[in-house]
Amino acid sequence: MFFRNIFKYFFIFLCSAVPFLVEAQTSWVLKKDKDAIRIYTRDAENSSFKSVKVTCTIPGTLSQLTALLLDVSAHERWVYNTKSSYLVKQINDNQQIYYSEIDLPWPLANREVVVLMKIVQDPVSKVMQVDIDNAENQIPVKSGTVRVPASSVTW
Repeated sequence: MFFRNIFKYFFIFLCSAVPFLVEAQTSWVLKKDKDAIRIYTRDAENSSFKSVKVTCTIPGTLSQLTALLLDVSAHERWVYNTKSSYLVKQINDNQQIYYSEIDLPWPLANREVVVLMKIVQDPVSKVMQVDIDNAENQIPVKSGTVRVPASSVTW
């Protein structure tokens, strides 16, 4: 349940095609602070969508978080409103392309996203970075869904 709340906001915005543009010049504005999860927004350069930043503390190790993220078939159990999720291509131990379909309420059509996820850890500082970028041309669009045309997420 804890992870479901953390990632709820993360994937809502990802699957709504909100670009997460780091280049925006405006300051972050706190929009919600609940259960030690803080959600900030700011205007995004060259976009009508807002950039979103979520801060929280996740218990566990970086290895546990990596395993959780790389287990794409398990996303259906903890990623908010994920109807289905599967591995499209395993590139190496820390890179993969995966598909997710997000269940949206009627009258909206479900959203689908195909992304490339890369997980890198600096060997000296031990800082881990997760980059999730659009890879929409990897598989055809599923009938009855709307393909998210652009997404970019950095942890």
